[in-house]
Amino acid sequence: MKLYTHSTAPWSPSSYSVLVNRSLPQMVRDGHTVVLGTWYGLQGQPLPWIIQDKNGQKGGKITVLPSAGDEYGVNIIEHSYNFHKAAALITISDVWIFPAALTSKMVFCPWLPIDHDPAPGPVLEALKGAAYPMAMSQFGVDTLANAGVKAKHVPGSAPTDIFKPGDKSKARK
Repeated sequence: MKLYTHSTAPWSPSSYSVLVNRSLPQMVRDGHTVVLGTWYGLQGQPLPWIIQDKNGQKGGKITVLPSAGDEYGVNIIEHSYNFHKAAALITISDVWIFPAALTSKMVFCPWLPIDHDPAPGPVLEALKGAAYPMAMSQFGVDTLANAGVKAKHVPGSAPTDIFKPGDKSKARK
């Protein structure tokens, strides 16, 4: 499947970049073609991001597009999505920056944080164009559900070989 993703560059100092860096390589390893449009972390020209397979060998690449214009790159998303003949647009970002009038023209799959209760109006408005909203936390899923939005829980991709939830009662002490 061809996926057009939109976020920050994988090497930039942003929490979204951490998620990009952890998630997009696995999409390539799973056989998808991935293009990453950025709104922060790359100016100038597109760069190839070489992805290693599970054996540390070259397993594919992701074309990373530089930021263009302003408004978080919103002004180029539709063109890039169509140019790359993408099957879906996956954003890894706050969602309020994406107008539903734009995203409803694509298969819009936002992966978003929710950090307010109730969910703010601009977030709910942006999600009107979403085909498959994904919240980074169960809190986000629940908060969106209270607002009538059905979202899937897709955690923030913490590597399980490093992060392992432990005993909650022990942690509270």
